[in-house]
Amino acid sequence: MKTRILCTSIASSALWLSATANALTLGHVAPPKLGGCVSCNVFQVHTGAGEPRYRVPAGNWTITSWSAQGGGSDTAQAQLRVYRPTATLGQFKLVKQSKLETIPASGHPSHATSIKVIGGDLLGLGTTGGASAGYNTLVTSDKLKIAVCHPTLGQLVGKGTSCNLVLSTSSLANVSAELVPR
Repeated sequence: MKTRILCTSIASSALWLSATANALTLGHVAPPKLGGCVSCNVFQVHTGAGEPRYRVPAGNWTITSWSAQGGGSDTAQAQLRVYRPTATLGQFKLVKQSKLETIPASGHPSHATSIKVIGGDLLGLGTTGGASAGYNTLVTSDKLKIAVCHPTLGQLVGKGTSCNLVLSTSSLANVSAELVPR
């Protein structure tokens, strides 16, 4: 009996370690008090060499948690947003989003979620209040899209839509997310 319990415990531990080993972090939160686009909806379309990645790699994944850096002055609210390129070049669809979470003025707490995503999806962030949705970098190939509307789930944005996108170079989205394969 003890041998069976020990074997079961070892097998469970091996599965947990295997799942943990396959976990992936995408994105990066802004440095504290950096500032940037406040009360915005943004998503990352490209990053330079050596920069964090915001595009979901090939396969099927689940986002298990996400985080965003507070703005340093006021408590804000934010939600992780996931955009998917459409067949029309320059057009994207808001396909998934987390619930709205409180972001303290200082810090970047982790928010548990369960959002199924697929390879090619792009991480973004929507904020209200003092938290920045994006922040500036020194890397010109870091490219962020800013929606000039407040997209709703399922809405198309960009080329051929009523919601234009503005390109911001040398910018990253203020969001990181933990993903596991499914």
